[in-house]
Amino acid sequence: MSVSMMPNWSNIRGLVRSVRPSPDIAGFSEVELSVENVSPVQGFANLLADAQGASLVVLVPTEVAQALGIVSSDVIEACVRRAGLRRAYVHREEISVQHRR
Repeated sequence: MSVSMMPNWSNIRGLVRSVRPSPDIAGFSEVELSVENVSPVQGFANLLADAQGASLVVLVPTEVAQALGIVSSDVIEACVRRAGLRRAYVHREEISVQHRR
């Protein structure tokens, strides 16, 4: 039995710790973040409030991750939704990257 999640979005800012192809979901990369800040998106539940100060893996479409050139030490700001206990997805049009190379 699957349980559907309530509509939710959160704005997050975090330091990229690693980027790798998702071993479970084709076409996505797993971006591990040290989450610096989480803020709510008006009109939606903020199911990632507890991620502030923690490590979080977010799924980013691989073509988006490659186009943005996301690598370790970058900082990303993105709109993210929780899709289960261990899954969070980035909104493909609401992500920006600051490169700190």
